[in-house]
Amino acid sequence: MKVAVIVLNYNSSADCCKCVADLKQQEGVELEIIIVDNCSRKEDASAVEQLAAEQGCTFIAAKENRGYNAGNNIGLRYTIEILKNYIVDSYVEIPCNLNDLYKYG
Repeated sequence: MKVAVIVLNYNSSADCCKCVADLKQQEGVELEIIIVDNCSRKEDASAVEQLAAEQGCTFIAAKENRGYNAGNNIGLRYTIEILKNYIVDSYVEIPCNLNDLYKYG
């Protein structure tokens, strides 16, 4: 099963790092982690971009912060255009078992 997970970051690179680490521990799921930086401070955005590169995640930098929904929509558009065969859930409480998503999808 393939699952695209959108992680929205805004000046919270430490939380983003923990979230990605939890996601990477999932078993039995092929993940595509998409990190959307919602126009964070330069140092925070750079830290998240580096995290994405190190962890094999897709990094997308928003040009402006238009809020939570707009940030998630950036990730959703990418997922729909590029990763057409993935399940998308942009709000998952971590830690959870992503295999449970498949039961309801």
